[in-house]
Amino acid sequence: MDKKLLKKYLKEFTSGKRTYIWGASSFLKKIFKELNSKDYNIIGIIDKDSTKEGKHFCGYQIFGANRVKELKPERIINAAKNYPYLSQQIKKDLEEIGINCEVFSLDYFVKKSTPVRLNPILFFLKSNKEKLNYIVEESKKLYYYDSAIRSMLRPDEKRILHMLAKYYYSGRGAIFDAGIFLGGCTEAFCNGLNENKRVKPNNQIWAYEYGNCSPDVNFEVDGAYTFEFLQNSYPNKKINYDFTNIVRENLEGLNKPSCYQLYLGDINVQPYPNKIEIMFLDVCKCPRTNFAMQKLFSRLIPNKSVVIQQDYIFSACPWLRITMGYLKDYFEFIGATKVNSALFLLKKEIPAEILNVDPYEKFDYEKLVELHNYYNQYLNQEQSDMIVKAVEFIKRDKNIRE
Repeated sequence: MDKKLLKKYLKEFTSGKRTYIWGASSFLKKIFKELNSKDYNIIGIIDKDSTKEGKHFCGYQIFGANRVKELKPERIINAAKNYPYLSQQIKKDLEEIGINCEVFSLDYFVKKSTPVRLNPILFFLKSNKEKLNYIVEESKKLYYYDSAIRSMLRPDEKRILHMLAKYYYSGRGAIFDAGIFLGGCTEAFCNGLNENKRVKPNNQIWAYEYGNCSPDVNFEVDGAYTFEFLQNSYPNKKINYDFTNIVRENLEGLNKPSCYQLYLGDINVQPYPNKIEIMFLDVCKCPRTNFAMQKLFSRLIPNKSVVIQQDYIFSACPWLRITMGYLKDYFEFIGATKVNSALFLLKKEIPAEILNVDPYEKFDYEKLVELHNYYNQYLNQEQSDMIVKAVEFIKRDKNIRE
C-alpha cells in the first residue's frame, strides 16, 4: 500500500466529522503500526465486546456498542478485513436506532491506496488467446475494484471487464453489455474504455437493462431477491419495482456519456450492433433470452471476439452452459473467475444453420447433460460441484423421472 495515499484518504474521511472506528481488530493494529494514529480526527473505537470497554487500543479509548446513541457518530470506519458488506450492515443497524452516518471499511481505504501495476508483458503477447489468458490471471490478483455503483458482481469480475475494455478492445466491434442491473458492469467498461490509449470513446458500449423486477412484468428474474437488494442498497430511497430511474442516475453519475448508449426494457426487442467485439451476458436468465443471445453470436468476430457468460459458474441457468457446450467446436474456453463468470474466445464463424437451433429445446435429457458438463474439465472441483446442481433443474424442467 502507498502510506501517503492511505493517510490522505483517512484524513479526508475523518476531517470535520465525529468519527469513530468500529471494532478493535488485529487488522486495525497492523495498519496503525505503519501509520501515526494521532494524525486523524478519530474520537475512539466502538466495540461490541463489553469486556473491552474503557480500555485503550492503538491509542484510542474503547466504547461499548451500547453507548452508540450517546456518542453520536457522524462517520464510522469499519475495522474488519475482507468483509465489505459488514459496513452496509453497520449502517443499517445504526439507522434502525435513529443514527444516520457514513460507514466505510478500513479495508476499502487500504485497497484503494494499493497501486495496481499491470505487467508490460501484456503488450508483447501476440495471440488474442494469450492476451485473454493473461488478463484473467491478472484479475485474480486484483481482489479489489474501486466502484461507485452497488453491484452483484464480484470485484474480480469488474476488473476483468475493465481490463478487457482498456487493454484488449480494438474498436472493431461494439462492447455488448447485456443485463447491467444498476450499472456496475457498465461502470467497469466505461473506466476501461476511457483509459484505452488506442480507441477514442464514441458510444461503443451498448448497455441493456430491463429495469423492472415486478414478477407481473418480468418473469425472468427473482423479483423478491432483486427488490430486497435494491432496498438494502438504497436505504434512503423509496424503492419501486421499476428502478430505471436509479440506472439512469448511476450511469449519469459516471460522467462518461460518450462511452455508452443505454437501452431500457426487454432486450429481445431492442436494436443490436452490427459487430460485437466484447460480449458480456448477464441477461440469460431464461431459455427465451438465452436463445436470442445465441443467435447474436453471428455478429462476433472470429479469433477476436470474447464472450463472458456471467452466470456460467452458478447453480441455475443451465441453458447457457448447454449453448456453450453445443458450440464447443466454435469457441475456446479461456478461464473463469472463482464463481460466476467464464470467458470464451470465438475461434471461427458459426454457420447460421447451427445458430438457428435451440439446443435446450432440441436435444434429449442425456445429450443436454453431456453438453451442460462439457467444460467442467477446465474447472476446479468447487466450481464443478456448483454447476452440477443445475442438472437437477434440467431434470425437473424436462419432466425426467428416475
